[in-house]
Amino acid sequence: MDKLSSLSLKELQEIKGIGPAKAMQIKAVFELNKRCSLAKDGMHIRTAKDVFSYASPKLCDKDKEHFIRKQQF
Repeated sequence: MDKLSSLSLKELQEIKGIGPAKAMQIKAVFELNKRCSLAKDGMHIRTAKDVFSYASPKLCDKDKEHFIRKQQF
């Protein structure tokens, strides 16, 4: 299992001992971690690399174009 965070709910439930509730908890933990990592205090976007660092975790699993804006902290 290379990427536990990328597994779907169905795929997680195929793992012995993981039912629907536990699969949902696992997905929620990864989502919370992703959101917390984006909420860095004092983050400034000055370069294309900064944009990539900010946006790629939010957009990596999307299959179409999305627009996002940096929230004020």
